[in-house]
Amino acid sequence: GVDLWAVWGVIEDILPEFEQQVNQIISES
Repeated sequence: GVDLWAVWGVIEDILPEFEQQVNQIISES
């Protein structure tokens, strides 16, 4: 099966950057 904790660790690493990009795009519109 999939190691959910490993997947979650990757997601948590990516999310802050992703959130920053989304906020930047929203504030520019």
